[in-house]
Amino acid sequence: MRRFSGLIGWRAAVFIICLGCLRVSIAETAQAPTIASSAAGSSDETLTQKITSYVETCKATGFDPWHLACSTCKILPSSVQTTCQHCCQNYKTLDSQATRYSGAIVVDTGSSSALNDFFREDGDIVQNQKKGVKRKNLDMGGGARMFQQLFMQPSLVLWYDRDPPSESASLEKLSADAVEITTLDGLSRDDIREMLLALLPDK
Repeated sequence: MRRFSGLIGWRAAVFIICLGCLRVSIAETAQAPTIASSAAGSSDETLTQKITSYVETCKATGFDPWHLACSTCKILPSSVQTTCQHCCQNYKTLDSQATRYSGAIVVDTGSSSALNDFFREDGDIVQNQKKGVKRKNLDMGGGARMFQQLFMQPSLVLWYDRDPPSESASLEKLSADAVEITTLDGLSRDDIREMLLALLPDK
């Protein structure tokens, strides 16, 4: 009986240590919210974890990147403008006739129902009017399932200043070549459509 109790105690100790390591890992990730324009991670999962951490860190300061226009920052006190500019979406302030990028890859992780609605209802409209837009379905199966339970996997738009590379490349490679990354979770179907129509070149 004593050996059995000791075994339980040993397993419990290992579980507590592992749980502590997980908490430290999550805390360290949350302290680094910045996403470089040429974002590159050690894996596709690492990239999505960084983006999720970025969004959550902005929300903790009172700014929601999914709905914050950069023009809003100009009317706020100077003490919070730097944080606001870090978290805002530039495309929301652009003129509808502006063309800012040469191409884009929409990365669909399955996390955004609005993105699914966009592809079903508006995908052909954008494809017919604009050039340089591609879609990549990201399979988060296998070992990523445990990760997916801990973090929401954001769908993304990867923007390019040239023709986008093949969508068959890894997310890490595609992100490294992108000049900007926009998260889509929290955006409506209309937001996604208008963003792509505003920022991509006409055919």
